[in-house]
Amino acid sequence: MADRIGTLVANTVTSVDVQAERIEVLNRDGAAEIFVRIGSTAPTVASTDPATFCVPAVAGAARVFYEDISGNDKTQTVKLISSGTPTYSVQPL
Repeated sequence: MADRIGTLVANTVTSVDVQAERIEVLNRDGAAEIFVRIGSTAPTVASTDPATFCVPAVAGAARVFYEDISGNDKTQTVKLISSGTPTYSVQPL
């Protein structure tokens, strides 16, 4: 799994595990859009799938995700992809 702060490799899925029900994905430098999906399915660049979300290519742009998870294990897998190499941050809230 990748670090919670890093730089994406163009057109390559990066997975980050986070233990939280609420998660923020931040585009730190705005170099390119970041496409995000929570769970085991990988997102694709410029996806129109309703389960894939876009964090705009704007420095400081963010999306917050909330999944109601029952049980003690609150681990979620966040999958990221971009056509460029933006820096990102994935944080529990």
